[in-house]
Amino acid sequence: MAGYRGKLDRYIQMKGVTYWFKMALPKEMIPYFDGKKSILQSLKTGDRKTARDRRDKLERDLKDIFKAYRDGTENAPKVDIALNLGAGLKQELKQTGDPEERYLITSIAEDREERLRTEEEREAFRQGWLGRDPVDKHVDKWLEAAKLSDKTTSEWKGLVRRFARWCEPKGYRLPDDITRKTAGEYVTEELEPMNRKTAQKHMSAIVGYWDYLIKRGLVDHVELSGNPWKNQLQPQRRKQGDRKKLEERERAFTDDELKIVLYQDAFSGTRGSRLMHDDMMKEIAMIRALSGMRLGEIVTMTVGGAKDGIFDLSKAKTEAGVRWFPIHSQLQEMIDRRREGKGDSELLFHEARYMPNAPDALSKAFGRRRKALGVTEVVDGKRRSLVNFHSFRRTFITKARHAGFAEADIADVVGHDTEAKKSMTFGVYSEGADMDRRRTVVEAVKVPPKA
Repeated sequence: MAGYRGKLDRYIQMKGVTYWFKMALPKEMIPYFDGKKSILQSLKTGDRKTARDRRDKLERDLKDIFKAYRDGTENAPKVDIALNLGAGLKQELKQTGDPEERYLITSIAEDREERLRTEEEREAFRQGWLGRDPVDKHVDKWLEAAKLSDKTTSEWKGLVRRFARWCEPKGYRLPDDITRKTAGEYVTEELEPMNRKTAQKHMSAIVGYWDYLIKRGLVDHVELSGNPWKNQLQPQRRKQGDRKKLEERERAFTDDELKIVLYQDAFSGTRGSRLMHDDMMKEIAMIRALSGMRLGEIVTMTVGGAKDGIFDLSKAKTEAGVRWFPIHSQLQEMIDRRREGKGDSELLFHEARYMPNAPDALSKAFGRRRKALGVTEVVDGKRRSLVNFHSFRRTFITKARHAGFAEADIADVVGHDTEAKKSMTFGVYSEGADMDRRRTVVEAVKVPPKA
């Protein structure tokens, strides 16, 4: 989650074993908060990184509320309060079976609704009382339970919220408005016009979210077919062979392109100064080219995961991604320099510690660097260049293949599944290539020397 500029631990303080959020209110906002001079709220965590993430969300929400008051749309926060009030009373009603208590809560609800000033607030209260919530209400809890990478978490949250924004003007809400027909309506209007891969990414996020809602009992009227989103996208027809299409696929770098992206400095076209993180980007690029590692694997690599001449990837994106393989001899000096003076638990690239969603930030930084260096190949109908940050991984795999190594041997180094590895013989009884074989694969990959 992207944060705001400022002190890293602004507005957070430890009380006992829990972090709290405390923020002084601007003078003109105090009357809107019943005369309180500050906001104090538990962040319900003892983990500093989680506290910072929750602080960022609270800070953003408060700034939106302040803006609403300043812009004269002060009803917006009151609508949220009315919605939560109705939902809270409904929850109390659900938790009691006593007829007298239920009658009392219902009477209180009727009284509260009547006392609300605007029809907008009363409608919000009724939505809360009826248990009708915004479609993305549970997205944060879902992502917290899913334990995805920072990049995927940020991406999927945005995709589900895009669907929620589509639902809002149509009045579609949880728990029972999203039927198979409603899902089909969204797919027809929004997803089918997209590039196929982009549409599948949107669908993966929404299907995952809906699976969570079904398991937690947060949606009603789930049809016999289960998740209403499944099988909504039409199956893709088998494509005919097309040489032009093959030539337009994303590809590995050529050696001439490698000489540029690995060694040359990149400068801003407007200021004329070197781009931010330029030296670090060169180092990461070299590691990617000579190991085939994913960007996320590099920026989360600890000092303890890169010692004794071995990269140890004990945590990975997939089961196949968990692996150990030798550090290329051309990388050893750089790795030793980055290890110097650090403990095993510290990051090899310590700079990434202070970047929100480091893989995404660095991927974008490389895109700026690559464009500044003039290494690009754009074709009509394609959103991104055919050469990009993923091209380093393609380069490693391509060079290893050209050196004559089998797919399974290369997969053991880069962390890919293959059809052979999925078979009973290779998948269950084989432990993969030994370390000497992996060293041979790694050392077979060469990059052009610096001029």
